[in-house]
Amino acid sequence: MSDSGLVGVLDPRMLKVGPFAYPDATRNLYLSALRRFDRRFSQLDKATVFLRERRPAR
Repeated sequence: MSDSGLVGVLDPRMLKVGPFAYPDATRNLYLSALRRFDRRFSQLDKATVFLRERRPAR
């Protein structure tokens, strides 16, 4: 596979704590799908830098 990119997960239920957190089994099931992504960012500026560095030269 040669595709690459960034996915945004904006679901507060994925956090371990909080009033809306998924039960551990559910959270782990969803996280298993995200394990293919080898980097995690929690700040927009870091994600933006990541995308800019990967952009092909024009």
